[in-house]
Amino acid sequence: MQIEQRDTTVENTALGLRRFIIGLSKKLLIANAMGRIADNMFMLQDLEQSTLTCWLGGITYTLQIYYDFSGYSDMAIGLGKMLGFSFRENFNYPYIAETMQDFWRRWHISLSTWFKEYLYIPLGGNRKGKLRTAFNKIIVFFFTGLWHGANITFVIWGLVHGLFLMLESYNIIPLKKIKFKPIKHLYTMTVVISTFVIFRSDNFVFAWNYIKHMFINFHISSLSLSIFCEQFDAYSMFMLVIAVVFSLPIIPKVQNKLSNKKVSAAIEYVSYGFSLAMVFLCIISLASASYNPFIYLQF
Repeated sequence: MQIEQRDTTVENTALGLRRFIIGLSKKLLIANAMGRIADNMFMLQDLEQSTLTCWLGGITYTLQIYYDFSGYSDMAIGLGKMLGFSFRENFNYPYIAETMQDFWRRWHISLSTWFKEYLYIPLGGNRKGKLRTAFNKIIVFFFTGLWHGANITFVIWGLVHGLFLMLESYNIIPLKKIKFKPIKHLYTMTVVISTFVIFRSDNFVFAWNYIKHMFINFHISSLSLSIFCEQFDAYSMFMLVIAVVFSLPIIPKVQNKLSNKKVSAAIEYVSYGFSLAMVFLCIISLASASYNPFIYLQF
């Protein structure tokens, strides 16, 4: 339908270009900065690992994959906008989720929607009893993991997510009874970070040992502390703060509060100036850095 009735305007082109720049900045400036730290932490040998280094690796990889994936999505949405197409949002601040079910309503929306419409519903969805519903969810998340690659770690990642969704839906994890939202958010992010460790690992043995350092083998050696501190130069610290801040819906909330037309117009002009600055920084990043992994292209 959109192919036959594309609407290309100067305004949409400008909005699309700005969205593309936002995505490119997410990828080159934030995801790459987080990726450097994550790679350093995941390359450590067992004797060099500690609770601090493993949590740092898990958190930075969780931020890297979000900004890499959402950056790609922003670039695609921006290009589509410039050409007269309107694409759905693919990420909706997944790291503010308070349950794993909420996380999957916010994370990689196009993928989860596709599996829901073309696999979960044709299998019967939740219409054939609890046992069949549980089986359908396991099948869906098995293929969700397999979609990312044939490595067993991807499959385990998918199955663990499916398991937690079932535990929540059957109230075995009684999140509805917990009124204190930070606890629910902490639970969700712990699951997300831990499973991304499995996702990032080359094999399950490495992932299991890594997770044991995070939750069981609590220790901090002088060597691991030194390695941990070495990661935090001024730029890395700044980008880590930026990564955390922009994973939260702060900008939309500010925009909603500043509903005055004059203020909104001023913010609009400032945003285009900010976009030009981001283009300049992205060019510098591309010209000066050899480290430029694109996670999404691996899948």
